[in-house]
Amino acid sequence: PYNYEYLKKNIELNDIKNVIISNKAVSNYKGITFISSKGSQSKLTNKGIKVNVTTIDDLLNEYRIDRIDALKMDIEGSEYEALDGEFLNTCKRLMVEIHDDSYEEIHDRLKRYNFKIIEWRPSKTAIVKQSVKHFGHFCDAELKSGFPATKMIFRYIFGKDIPYMNDSKLKMVYAYKL
Repeated sequence: PYNYEYLKKNIELNDIKNVIISNKAVSNYKGITFISSKGSQSKLTNKGIKVNVTTIDDLLNEYRIDRIDALKMDIEGSEYEALDGEFLNTCKRLMVEIHDDSYEEIHDRLKRYNFKIIEWRPSKTAIVKQSVKHFGHFCDAELKSGFPATKMIFRYIFGKDIPYMNDSKLKMVYAYKL
């Protein structure tokens, strides 16, 4: 629910018109679940904030969308369950952040749907380099959003841990169809 509000604000600040957002968790079932906390460390659990759950296929049907050109997914450990459905037949590109041991299963599933897969392990240094490389866009985004990445970079520079960067299992997977 908190990320939904941030997303709404981001869409408004950037004057984006061709986006549909839905305040639901995605998995391989429809129903109700709970989220353990707010922000970037949220997880699906059996207590916490109550949220509706749906599948990506059901979202596509609800909004009458027949294909996905690009899908970015960072859902804190529920990627394998969410990457289950017919949408993989028509999806052209995926970028998925994987936090757990499900990499092999996700890799195998994407291969079955004829995706070419590229894996990347983000590092603290790579994040800082990318921020400098795309400095203009970075500054624009930071001004609009209250400087979250700048704060993170300064924490790193001054020796503070970046919580999600301590996850040795973290992988970014980019998958596309030719």
